[in-house]
Amino acid sequence: MMNMENVKKQRKNFLIALILCAMFFAGRGAGYLTKKLEAASGRPINSVGSTHIAASENWGLGGYGDGIQPTGIASAEELKKYDAYYVGDDGEKVIYLTFDAGYENGNTAPILDALKKHNAPATFFVVGHYLESAPDLVKRMLDEGA
Repeated sequence: MMNMENVKKQRKNFLIALILCAMFFAGRGAGYLTKKLEAASGRPINSVGSTHIAASENWGLGGYGDGIQPTGIASAEELKKYDAYYVGDDGEKVIYLTFDAGYENGNTAPILDALKKHNAPATFFVVGHYLESAPDLVKRMLDEGA
């Protein structure tokens, strides 16, 4: 025979499972309705109401290979007005390398040394935490034109 405490625990677990199932099906239903509305209107729908946000969430590169520049949702021409680019002049023989600078492993200073030695420009993406924890290296990035 079950005691009252076990019965209460089972009811609580059942209620939690029921709520999670309801949330799952509500989300599925909302996704289904959103797809139907997008198909009917011919434009993306999102919670903010901006089609730009929906498009930016799906940004990526594609269509690249030997001798083919990548394509993206925003064209190189569109990005020029923001002084941004992801492709260069296809007539130039230039290679762009990207890598993780390994900030947390102490790799930044040796990378900056190598860039300076070979007169190679670089772009670093720095997060706020790194600005606070290693301001001397960030200043060096700026001073050396990296």
